Amino acid sequence: MNIRIVAILVLAFASSTVYAMGDDAKQHEMFAKMKQIKVDGMQGRISILQNALSCVNAATNHDQMKPCEEQERKAMESLQQQQKAQWEAAKPQK
Repeated sequence: MNIRIVAILVLAFASSTVYAMGDDAKQHEMFAKMKQIKVDGMQGRISILQNALSCVNAATNHDQMKPCEEQERKAMESLQQQQKAQWEAAKPQK
């Protein structure tokens, strides 16, 4: 699944959850948590892409580039799973 679609869906759900809470302090706290998770995800993707770029730049043929692509894919999938777990953990308890 596309990471962007998941992020949009999670943000939409989390945003609706924040507004349903009704209390300004709780909204601010939830926003701060959501923002930090979002920033961490962006930094993680940047790091993965920088590593992939270094790997691809070092490759001299297609066979050397294949592991770079596979490593990037696996790292992005892992990051996506971590992000999902963080979003779930940050949800307010009912």
